[in-house]
Amino acid sequence: RDLVRSRGLGDVYKRQSLSYRDWSQLKYDIPNDRPRENYDNLINQNQYFRDEFTAVTTYSIGGEVSLLNDRIKLRGGFKNVPSPLKELGADYNKQYISGGLGYQIDKSTIIHLTYVRGSWQGDKYYYYDAFDDDGAAPLVTSEDYVTTKILVGAQFNFR
Repeated sequence: RDLVRSRGLGDVYKRQSLSYRDWSQLKYDIPNDRPRENYDNLINQNQYFRDEFTAVTTYSIGGEVSLLNDRIKLRGGFKNVPSPLKELGADYNKQYISGGLGYQIDKSTIIHLTYVRGSWQGDKYYYYDAFDDDGAAPLVTSEDYVTTKILVGAQFNFR
């Protein structure tokens, strides 16, 4: 379910968003025209989803200010995307900040420039011997991820 709320107050515009997803309800299903016994391993993964995943609420907030008779728009925002895995803490949530501007060249053309930075923590699992049956635990490294993007776009209004 998604909930979006927007509000404009003169030259200031704000927006909030909530999104709820219950990842524990995720499940594989087999089409009726296929023999179920060929897909037992896949169907068994459904229990994994119920045991290891949980519901999450993603939220975001942003705003925009219009300047110079609406020719320039300054924007900023924040988004938090929680990990659906039950045993992971808040460090594993993906968080994004953004800032940008729009410049109206003429009545029908706007150029947009946006900066987005995301960060989160993730684990990598390294199995050095895939055929080892002694149950040895894999080597795990915890890594910090950062992504940075600069986006440029053009908007053409045909009226």
